[in-house]
Amino acid sequence: MAASFRQKPPILHVIDEEFVPPDRGDEQEGPESAVPAGDPDEAVRLFHHYRRLMAQILGYEEELPEPASEEGLAAVEEEL
Repeated sequence: MAASFRQKPPILHVIDEEFVPPDRGDEQEGPESAVPAGDPDEAVRLFHHYRRLMAQILGYEEELPEPASEEGLAAVEEEL
């Protein structure tokens, strides 16, 4: 006995050329204030822990760039 399979009707996708998807996060509420979150000391501790782990994996410690000078920061702020 042969099984008869009912064929599904084709699906029609309509493209709305005027539709603009929302920007990411538009549906989310932002923070109430611009105060940095978290503990800065904990961030430093975790960063140093990460650097130690990376040095173990790579076999050497990557050099970090020198901190920005006051003049360099002022110049960048002027460009903004």
